[in-house]
Amino acid sequence: MNHFSILLFSAKPNAFRFRIFGKTMHRILFIYFLLLGIIPCQAQINFLKLVEEKEHQTANEKLDTNKEYTQLQVLSDSIAENNLKQLVDKQFWNKLLKRSLNWMLTKLPSIAFLIFIFIALLRFLTFIVARLKKMSTHHHSNINDHERIKRIETLSGIILSVGKIFLWTIFILTLLSKFDLNIAPVLASAGIVGLAVGFGAQELVRDFISGFFILLEDQIRTGDVAIINGTTGTVEKIEMRTTTLRDVSGIVHIFQNGKINSMSNMTKGWSAIIVDIGVAYKEDTDTVNEVLKQIGDEMMADKDWKDQMLAVTLLGLDSFGDSAVVLKVKLTTKSGEQWGISREFRRRVKKVFDAQGIEIPFPHLSIYTGEVTKPMPIALEGKEVADPEK
Repeated sequence: MNHFSILLFSAKPNAFRFRIFGKTMHRILFIYFLLLGIIPCQAQINFLKLVEEKEHQTANEKLDTNKEYTQLQVLSDSIAENNLKQLVDKQFWNKLLKRSLNWMLTKLPSIAFLIFIFIALLRFLTFIVARLKKMSTHHHSNINDHERIKRIETLSGIILSVGKIFLWTIFILTLLSKFDLNIAPVLASAGIVGLAVGFGAQELVRDFISGFFILLEDQIRTGDVAIINGTTGTVEKIEMRTTTLRDVSGIVHIFQNGKINSMSNMTKGWSAIIVDIGVAYKEDTDTVNEVLKQIGDEMMADKDWKDQMLAVTLLGLDSFGDSAVVLKVKLTTKSGEQWGISREFRRRVKKVFDAQGIEIPFPHLSIYTGEVTKPMPIALEGKEVADPEK
Protein backbone atom coordinates (compact mmCIF):
# COMPACT_ATOMS: atom_id res chain seq x y z
CA MET A 1 0.00 0.00 0.00
CA ASN A 2 1.51 3.27 -1.11
CA HIS A 3 1.55 6.68 0.57
CA PHE A 4 -1.42 7.98 -1.40
CA SER A 5 -3.62 5.03 -0.42
CA ILE A 6 -2.83 5.59 3.24
CA LEU A 7 -3.84 9.22 2.94
CA LEU A 8 -7.01 8.18 1.12
CA PHE A 9 -8.23 5.75 3.82
CA SER A 10 -7.03 7.64 6.88
CA ALA A 11 -8.17 11.22 6.22
CA LYS A 12 -11.98 11.16 6.46
CA PRO A 13 -12.80 14.94 6.75
CA ASN A 14 -11.08 15.80 3.53
CA ALA A 15 -11.70 12.53 1.59
CA PHE A 16 -12.75 14.13 -1.63
CA ARG A 17 -9.62 16.33 -1.85
CA PHE A 18 -7.30 13.37 -1.26
CA ARG A 19 -9.13 11.28 -3.86
CA ILE A 20 -8.47 13.96 -6.51
CA PHE A 21 -4.81 14.16 -5.49
CA GLY A 22 -4.49 10.38 -5.67
CA LYS A 23 -5.97 10.16 -9.14
CA THR A 24 -3.57 12.83 -10.44
CA MET A 25 -0.54 10.98 -9.10
CA HIS A 26 -1.79 7.69 -10.51
CA ARG A 27 -1.99 9.32 -13.95
CA ILE A 28 1.54 10.71 -13.66
CA LEU A 29 2.93 7.32 -12.65
CA PHE A 30 1.06 5.63 -15.49
CA ILE A 31 2.59 8.04 -18.04
CA TYR A 32 6.05 7.54 -16.44
CA PHE A 33 5.94 3.75 -16.65
CA LEU A 34 4.53 3.96 -20.16
CA LEU A 35 7.55 6.04 -21.22
CA LEU A 36 9.87 3.57 -19.55
CA GLY A 37 8.41 0.84 -21.73
CA ILE A 38 8.38 2.88 -24.94
CA ILE A 39 11.98 4.13 -24.80
CA PRO A 40 13.61 0.68 -24.68
CA CYS A 41 11.34 -0.50 -27.45
CA GLN A 42 12.40 2.48 -29.55
CA ALA A 43 16.10 1.73 -28.80
CA GLN A 44 15.64 -1.85 -29.87
CA ILE A 45 14.00 -0.70 -33.08
CA ASN A 46 16.89 1.66 -33.79
CA PHE A 47 19.39 -1.12 -33.06
CA LEU A 48 17.67 -3.49 -35.45
CA LYS A 49 17.70 -0.81 -38.14
CA LEU A 50 21.45 -0.34 -37.64
CA VAL A 51 22.06 -4.09 -37.88
CA GLU A 52 20.03 -4.28 -41.03
CA GLU A 53 21.94 -1.37 -42.59
CA LYS A 54 25.27 -2.96 -41.60
CA GLU A 55 24.31 -6.28 -43.17
CA HIS A 56 23.24 -4.50 -46.32
CA GLN A 57 26.56 -2.61 -46.42
CA THR A 58 28.53 -5.86 -45.88
CA ALA A 59 26.65 -7.52 -48.71
CA ASN A 60 27.48 -4.58 -50.99
CA GLU A 61 31.15 -4.79 -49.99
CA LYS A 62 31.21 -8.49 -50.75
CA LEU A 63 29.76 -7.75 -54.17
CA ASP A 64 32.40 -5.08 -54.74
CA THR A 65 35.14 -7.49 -53.60
CA ASN A 66 33.91 -10.16 -55.95
CA LYS A 67 33.89 -7.65 -58.77
CA GLU A 68 37.46 -6.54 -57.97
CA TYR A 69 38.64 -10.16 -57.74
CA THR A 70 37.02 -10.86 -61.08
CA GLN A 71 38.68 -7.81 -62.59
CA LEU A 72 42.08 -8.84 -61.17
CA GLN A 73 41.67 -12.35 -62.48
CA VAL A 74 40.78 -10.99 -65.91
CA LEU A 75 43.78 -8.65 -65.75
CA SER A 76 46.17 -11.45 -64.74
CA ASP A 77 44.83 -13.63 -67.53
CA SER A 78 45.38 -10.83 -70.00
CA ILE A 79 48.93 -10.26 -68.70
CA ALA A 80 49.74 -13.96 -68.99
CA GLU A 81 48.29 -13.96 -72.48
CA ASN A 82 50.39 -10.91 -73.42
CA ASN A 83 53.50 -12.58 -71.99
CA LEU A 84 52.86 -15.65 -74.07
CA LYS A 85 52.37 -13.46 -77.10
CA GLN A 86 55.65 -11.67 -76.34
CA LEU A 87 57.48 -14.97 -76.03
CA VAL A 88 56.21 -15.91 -79.47
CA ASP A 89 56.74 -12.45 -80.91
CA LYS A 90 60.11 -11.93 -82.62
CA GLN A 91 60.28 -8.26 -81.70
CA PHE A 92 60.42 -9.17 -78.01
CA TRP A 93 63.43 -11.40 -78.58
CA ASN A 94 65.09 -8.77 -80.73
CA LYS A 95 64.68 -6.16 -78.00
CA LEU A 96 65.97 -8.59 -75.37
CA LEU A 97 68.99 -9.41 -77.50
CA LYS A 98 69.77 -5.72 -78.06
CA ARG A 99 69.54 -4.98 -74.35
CA SER A 100 71.76 -7.93 -73.54
CA LEU A 101 74.37 -6.84 -76.05
CA ASN A 102 74.21 -3.29 -74.77
CA TRP A 103 74.71 -4.49 -71.17
CA MET A 104 77.61 -6.71 -72.20
CA LEU A 105 79.30 -3.85 -74.02
CA THR A 106 78.81 -1.31 -71.24
CA LYS A 107 78.78 -3.25 -67.98
CA LEU A 108 80.68 -6.47 -68.62
CA PRO A 109 84.12 -4.88 -69.14
CA SER A 110 83.83 -2.98 -65.86
CA ILE A 111 82.74 -6.16 -64.06
CA ALA A 112 85.70 -8.06 -65.53
CA PHE A 113 88.04 -5.27 -64.46
CA LEU A 114 86.50 -5.33 -60.99
CA ILE A 115 87.08 -9.08 -60.70
CA PHE A 116 90.68 -8.62 -61.86
CA ILE A 117 91.30 -5.91 -59.25
CA PHE A 118 89.73 -8.07 -56.54
CA ILE A 119 91.95 -11.07 -57.33
CA ALA A 120 95.01 -8.81 -57.47
CA LEU A 121 94.20 -7.33 -54.06
CA LEU A 122 93.75 -10.80 -52.56
CA ARG A 123 97.15 -11.86 -53.87
CA PHE A 124 98.72 -8.62 -52.65
CA LEU A 125 97.22 -9.15 -49.19
CA THR A 126 98.60 -12.69 -49.07
CA PHE A 127 102.03 -11.42 -50.12
CA ILE A 128 102.05 -8.66 -47.48
CA VAL A 129 101.05 -11.09 -44.71
CA ALA A 130 103.75 -13.55 -45.77
CA ARG A 131 106.31 -10.73 -45.83
CA LEU A 132 105.33 -9.57 -42.36
CA LYS A 133 105.53 -13.16 -41.13
CA LYS A 134 109.07 -13.48 -42.44
CA MET A 135 110.15 -10.15 -40.94
CA SER A 136 108.70 -11.09 -37.57
CA THR A 137 110.53 -14.41 -37.62
CA HIS A 138 113.89 -12.66 -38.07
CA HIS A 139 113.07 -9.91 -35.55
CA HIS A 140 112.18 -12.21 -32.60
CA SER A 141 115.17 -14.51 -32.85
CA ASN A 142 115.44 -14.98 -29.06
CA ILE A 143 112.18 -16.92 -28.79
CA ASN A 144 111.89 -20.64 -29.14
CA ASP A 145 111.44 -21.55 -32.83
CA HIS A 146 108.36 -23.71 -32.36
CA GLU A 147 106.53 -21.15 -30.20
CA ARG A 148 107.59 -18.27 -32.44
CA ILE A 149 106.27 -19.98 -35.56
CA LYS A 150 103.02 -20.89 -33.81
CA ARG A 151 102.42 -17.32 -32.61
CA ILE A 152 103.27 -15.77 -35.97
CA GLU A 153 101.02 -18.25 -37.77
CA THR A 154 98.13 -17.34 -35.48
CA LEU A 155 98.55 -13.60 -35.95
CA SER A 156 99.05 -13.85 -39.71
CA GLY A 157 95.95 -16.01 -40.01
CA ILE A 158 93.88 -13.44 -38.12
CA ILE A 159 95.16 -10.55 -40.26
CA LEU A 160 94.57 -12.50 -43.47
CA SER A 161 91.01 -13.46 -42.46
CA VAL A 162 90.06 -9.88 -41.53
CA GLY A 163 91.53 -8.56 -44.79
CA LYS A 164 89.66 -11.12 -46.88
CA ILE A 165 86.36 -10.30 -45.19
CA PHE A 166 86.89 -6.60 -45.90
CA LEU A 167 87.78 -7.19 -49.57
CA TRP A 168 84.87 -9.59 -50.14
CA THR A 169 82.42 -7.09 -48.65
CA ILE A 170 83.61 -4.25 -50.90
CA PHE A 171 83.61 -6.54 -53.96
CA ILE A 172 80.05 -7.81 -53.44
CA LEU A 173 78.61 -4.32 -52.84
CA THR A 174 80.35 -2.93 -55.93
CA LEU A 175 79.20 -5.89 -58.03
CA LEU A 176 75.59 -5.35 -56.96
CA SER A 177 75.79 -1.73 -58.05
CA LYS A 178 77.02 -2.86 -61.47
CA PHE A 179 73.78 -4.82 -61.89
CA ASP A 180 71.79 -1.61 -61.24
CA LEU A 181 70.72 -2.80 -57.80
CA ASN A 182 70.24 -0.20 -55.11
CA ILE A 183 72.70 -0.98 -52.31
CA ALA A 184 71.57 1.85 -50.04
CA PRO A 185 69.00 -0.36 -48.22
CA VAL A 186 71.67 -3.05 -47.85
CA LEU A 187 74.09 -0.57 -46.29
CA ALA A 188 71.37 0.79 -44.01
CA SER A 189 70.41 -2.72 -42.91
CA ALA A 190 74.06 -3.58 -42.31
CA GLY A 191 74.45 -0.47 -40.17
CA ILE A 192 71.41 -1.35 -38.09
CA VAL A 193 72.56 -4.96 -37.69
CA GLY A 194 76.05 -3.79 -36.74
CA LEU A 195 74.61 -1.42 -34.17
CA ALA A 196 72.44 -4.16 -32.68
CA VAL A 197 75.36 -6.58 -32.56
CA GLY A 198 77.53 -3.88 -31.00
CA PHE A 199 75.05 -3.34 -28.18
CA GLY A 200 74.18 -7.00 -27.70
CA ALA A 201 77.68 -8.48 -27.97
CA GLN A 202 79.85 -5.97 -26.13
CA GLU A 203 81.56 -8.66 -24.07
CA LEU A 204 82.20 -10.76 -27.18
CA VAL A 205 83.84 -7.83 -28.98
CA ARG A 206 85.90 -7.02 -25.87
CA ASP A 207 87.04 -10.65 -25.61
CA PHE A 208 88.15 -10.70 -29.24
CA ILE A 209 90.05 -7.41 -28.95
CA SER A 210 91.77 -8.53 -25.73
CA GLY A 211 92.67 -11.89 -27.28
CA PHE A 212 94.16 -10.18 -30.32
CA PHE A 213 96.42 -8.00 -28.16
CA ILE A 214 97.43 -10.98 -25.99
CA LEU A 215 98.68 -12.68 -29.15
CA LEU A 216 100.12 -9.51 -30.67
CA GLU A 217 102.12 -8.55 -27.56
CA ASP A 218 103.22 -12.15 -26.94
CA GLN A 219 102.09 -12.02 -23.31
CA ILE A 220 101.72 -15.81 -23.00
CA ARG A 221 102.19 -18.76 -25.33
CA THR A 222 100.94 -22.32 -25.45
CA GLY A 223 102.93 -24.39 -22.95
CA ASP A 224 103.78 -21.50 -20.61
CA VAL A 225 103.09 -21.74 -16.90
CA ALA A 226 101.04 -18.69 -16.02
CA ILE A 227 98.99 -17.24 -13.18
CA ILE A 228 95.69 -15.81 -14.45
CA ASN A 229 93.37 -14.13 -11.96
CA GLY A 230 95.09 -16.03 -9.13
CA THR A 231 94.93 -19.47 -10.81
CA THR A 232 98.20 -21.21 -11.72
CA GLY A 233 98.42 -23.68 -14.57
CA THR A 234 99.88 -24.59 -17.93
CA VAL A 235 98.52 -22.70 -20.92
CA GLU A 236 96.88 -25.28 -23.17
CA LYS A 237 95.13 -23.07 -25.68
CA ILE A 238 95.00 -19.38 -26.61
CA GLU A 239 92.09 -18.32 -28.77
CA MET A 240 90.61 -15.00 -29.77
CA ARG A 241 87.85 -15.27 -27.17
CA THR A 242 89.19 -17.53 -24.39
CA THR A 243 92.40 -18.75 -22.76
CA THR A 244 92.59 -22.27 -21.30
CA LEU A 245 94.73 -23.32 -18.32
CA ARG A 246 95.26 -26.75 -16.75
CA ASP A 247 96.53 -26.88 -13.16
CA VAL A 248 98.65 -29.59 -11.52
CA SER A 249 95.50 -31.46 -10.44
CA GLY A 250 94.36 -31.76 -14.05
CA ILE A 251 91.50 -29.26 -13.68
CA VAL A 252 90.87 -27.16 -16.79
CA HIS A 253 90.20 -23.45 -16.22
CA ILE A 254 88.75 -21.34 -19.05
CA PHE A 255 89.00 -17.53 -18.89
CA GLN A 256 87.34 -14.95 -21.10
CA ASN A 257 90.10 -12.74 -22.49
CA GLY A 258 88.12 -9.59 -21.73
CA LYS A 259 87.81 -10.54 -18.05
CA ILE A 260 91.51 -11.28 -17.39
CA ASN A 261 92.49 -8.69 -14.77
CA SER A 262 95.95 -10.00 -13.86
CA MET A 263 98.35 -12.29 -15.71
CA SER A 264 101.79 -13.55 -14.67
CA ASN A 265 103.98 -15.59 -17.00
CA MET A 266 106.38 -17.80 -15.04
CA THR A 267 108.23 -19.25 -18.04
CA LYS A 268 108.75 -16.44 -20.54
CA GLY A 269 112.29 -16.24 -21.90
CA TRP A 270 113.97 -17.73 -18.82
CA SER A 271 112.95 -18.85 -15.34
CA ALA A 272 114.29 -18.72 -11.81
CA ILE A 273 113.49 -20.23 -8.43
CA ILE A 274 114.58 -19.46 -4.86
CA VAL A 275 115.66 -22.41 -2.71
CA ASP A 276 115.66 -22.00 1.10
CA ILE A 277 118.32 -24.01 2.97
CA GLY A 278 118.00 -24.20 6.77
CA VAL A 279 120.97 -25.24 8.96
CA ALA A 280 121.46 -25.40 12.70
CA TYR A 281 122.64 -22.36 14.65
CA LYS A 282 125.91 -24.08 15.53
CA GLU A 283 126.99 -24.35 11.87
CA ASP A 284 129.33 -21.86 10.22
CA THR A 285 127.34 -20.05 7.52
CA ASP A 286 130.45 -19.26 5.45
CA THR A 287 131.30 -22.93 5.29
CA VAL A 288 127.74 -23.77 4.34
CA ASN A 289 127.86 -21.17 1.56
CA GLU A 290 131.03 -22.73 0.18
CA VAL A 291 129.37 -26.13 0.19
CA LEU A 292 126.31 -24.76 -1.63
CA LYS A 293 128.53 -23.05 -4.22
CA GLN A 294 130.37 -26.33 -4.79
CA ILE A 295 127.07 -28.17 -5.33
CA GLY A 296 125.94 -25.53 -7.83
CA ASP A 297 129.21 -25.70 -9.77
CA GLU A 298 128.95 -29.47 -9.96
CA MET A 299 125.45 -29.23 -11.41
CA MET A 300 126.58 -26.60 -13.94
CA ALA A 301 129.29 -29.01 -15.06
CA ASP A 302 127.03 -32.05 -15.17
CA LYS A 303 126.15 -33.01 -18.74
CA ASP A 304 122.61 -33.93 -17.72
CA TRP A 305 121.90 -30.47 -16.26
CA LYS A 306 124.28 -27.95 -17.78
CA ASP A 307 122.12 -27.37 -20.86
CA GLN A 308 119.13 -26.46 -18.68
CA MET A 309 120.90 -24.24 -16.12
CA LEU A 310 121.97 -20.63 -16.67
CA ALA A 311 123.37 -19.54 -13.27
CA VAL A 312 123.58 -20.34 -9.55
CA THR A 313 123.51 -17.28 -7.29
CA LEU A 314 124.19 -17.45 -3.53
CA LEU A 315 122.03 -14.83 -1.81
CA GLY A 316 123.51 -15.56 1.65
CA LEU A 317 121.92 -15.60 5.07
CA ASP A 318 118.31 -14.49 4.82
CA SER A 319 116.59 -15.01 8.18
CA PHE A 320 116.76 -16.53 11.65
CA GLY A 321 114.14 -19.14 12.30
CA ASP A 322 112.96 -20.80 15.49
CA SER A 323 115.46 -23.63 15.18
CA ALA A 324 117.54 -22.79 12.08
CA VAL A 325 119.25 -20.07 10.12
CA VAL A 326 117.98 -19.82 6.53
CA LEU A 327 120.25 -19.32 3.53
CA LYS A 328 118.86 -18.58 0.06
CA VAL A 329 120.08 -19.80 -3.31
CA LYS A 330 118.75 -18.52 -6.66
CA LEU A 331 118.75 -21.00 -9.53
CA THR A 332 118.37 -19.40 -12.98
CA THR A 333 117.28 -21.86 -15.64
CA LYS A 334 115.83 -22.08 -19.09
CA SER A 335 112.11 -21.59 -19.49
CA GLY A 336 110.09 -24.08 -17.46
CA GLU A 337 113.06 -26.04 -16.05
CA GLN A 338 113.24 -24.41 -12.61
CA TRP A 339 111.18 -26.99 -10.73
CA GLY A 340 113.13 -30.06 -11.86
CA ILE A 341 116.48 -28.37 -11.23
CA SER A 342 115.44 -27.22 -7.75
CA ARG A 343 114.46 -30.77 -6.80
CA GLU A 344 117.82 -32.10 -7.97
CA PHE A 345 119.64 -29.32 -6.11
CA ARG A 346 117.86 -30.15 -2.84
CA ARG A 347 118.65 -33.85 -3.27
CA ARG A 348 122.35 -33.12 -3.65
CA VAL A 349 122.35 -30.72 -0.69
CA LYS A 350 120.88 -33.40 1.55
CA LYS A 351 123.50 -35.95 0.52
CA VAL A 352 126.45 -33.56 0.96
CA PHE A 353 125.20 -32.25 4.32
CA ASP A 354 124.84 -35.80 5.60
CA ALA A 355 128.34 -36.68 4.36
CA GLN A 356 129.98 -33.61 5.98
CA GLY A 357 127.95 -33.69 9.17
CA ILE A 358 126.12 -30.39 8.61
CA GLU A 359 122.96 -30.52 10.67
CA ILE A 360 119.64 -29.79 9.09
CA PRO A 361 117.38 -29.05 12.06
CA PHE A 362 113.91 -30.39 12.33
CA PRO A 363 111.21 -29.94 14.96
CA HIS A 364 111.43 -32.53 17.77
CA LEU A 365 109.87 -33.02 21.18
CA SER A 366 111.75 -34.05 24.37
CA ILE A 367 109.77 -35.38 27.33
CA TYR A 368 111.27 -35.14 30.86
CA THR A 369 109.60 -37.30 33.49
CA GLY A 370 111.73 -36.12 36.49
CA GLU A 371 112.87 -38.42 39.38
CA VAL A 372 111.65 -41.96 39.65
CA THR A 373 108.76 -41.91 42.12
CA LYS A 374 108.88 -44.36 44.99
CA PRO A 375 105.85 -46.48 45.86
CA MET A 376 103.74 -45.13 48.66
CA PRO A 377 104.13 -47.27 51.84
CA ILE A 378 100.86 -48.76 52.97
CA ALA A 379 100.40 -50.59 56.33
CA LEU A 380 97.29 -52.31 57.57
CA GLU A 381 96.51 -51.94 61.26
CA GLY A 382 93.54 -53.59 62.91
CA LYS A 383 92.18 -54.60 66.34
CA GLU A 384 91.14 -58.07 67.29
CA VAL A 385 87.41 -58.49 67.49
CA ALA A 386 85.99 -61.04 69.96
CA ASP A 387 84.06 -63.89 68.49
CA PRO A 388 80.42 -63.55 69.64
CA GLU A 389 79.99 -67.33 69.77
CA LYS A 390 82.70 -67.76 72.35
